[in-house]
Amino acid sequence: MKKTALNFCTLLLLCGVAFGQTLTQGDKEKAATYLDETRDGVVAATGELSEAEMKFKPAPDRWSVSTSFWSKIFSCKTSPTRS
Repeated sequence: MKKTALNFCTLLLLCGVAFGQTLTQGDKEKAATYLDETRDGVVAATGELSEAEMKFKPAPDRWSVSTSFWSKIFSCKTSPTRS
């Protein structure tokens, strides 16, 4: 589970540096700090969940925690970069 959360956070960070943008050292340090904080938050919120809990859907038309993660990753990869 923790590996999934870390992969999710890493992909979120990569979404921000898409399209070959050049980053300053300050940008990289901010991004690394933000990645650490985000990873810690995701792990704190989901680290104790089993795989079954990650895949649980409260209703057929509702998303699981796992589906929500992947939706965020893919929407970030396909959205234009914000200024």
